[in-house]
Amino acid sequence: MENSKVAAIIVTYNRSEVIQKTLDCLQAQTYPISNIIVVDNNSSDNTIAGLLERKKHDTRISIVSSSKNIGYGSGLAMGMDWALKNTAVDYIWLMDDDVSNIPETLGYLVENSRKYEYDALGLMGYKLGLGTKTKVNPINHSEDVDFMPVDHALFTIEAIKKVGVPSSDFFMMCEDYEYCLRIKKAGLKLGVIANHHVNRLAMGGGERFSKSTRWRGYYHSRNHLLILKQYFSWFRLASYVIVQSKYLIAGLLAPDRFDRIKFRLMGIYHGLQSVKGKTLDPITLTFKKRN
Repeated sequence: MENSKVAAIIVTYNRSEVIQKTLDCLQAQTYPISNIIVVDNNSSDNTIAGLLERKKHDTRISIVSSSKNIGYGSGLAMGMDWALKNTAVDYIWLMDDDVSNIPETLGYLVENSRKYEYDALGLMGYKLGLGTKTKVNPINHSEDVDFMPVDHALFTIEAIKKVGVPSSDFFMMCEDYEYCLRIKKAGLKLGVIANHHVNRLAMGGGERFSKSTRWRGYYHSRNHLLILKQYFSWFRLASYVIVQSKYLIAGLLAPDRFDRIKFRLMGIYHGLQSVKGKTLDPITLTFKKRN
């Protein structure tokens, strides 16, 4: 295990203080990290200045800057492409910028990835049913799953070379679902370990009734449909109808019901039209003009 090299990739946007806490977490890991790659999604605060100051004291840090906010999935892809070209590592650890892992997390991931021969191993995962997902809670071992959030998951470099990097089609939401489908389709092994290793620092969109629930609803319904069209099965179609119906019915009970339902239905409409990328601005909630 000591011979395996790991690159950690973090995507951040306008969270200058939070990203510093995440870097504290990485530097405290008991298993050594060879490279720390921070992808900045064109932040307008002092994120870059803080990263440059941090880089003076830790040469493992590399800053990859985007000229615009390309979203989480595309940011991961940019960082992974950079890592493939500029590092020689055995694993890539994908990170969110607002979660702190306990110091033993990475070592535990590497140990179990090798022991159980996982191509991708995460801290949270689910079994998928007809319109349902059931959380898997392994206690003292790893367990195979159908889907896992890619943030804080460890991927072998061989798996990434085989299936590629996350898609840039989605901007936000569902990029991890598509990536897991691609991994499983390639015959690779996907699993999770006990998930008591994480402490979330700042939930993005954690409030029940906020602006984020509207744009997330749009991108969720649209991207989920784009993925359905790409990996079509009658089972997935039925699941899509059930899931979106649940969200629409729940939206009727929300105080912002009109906007919430409008954005989700617009996502379904754009999904049918195969509209991809950043089309709805999360800040202004306005749609970009289409050619």
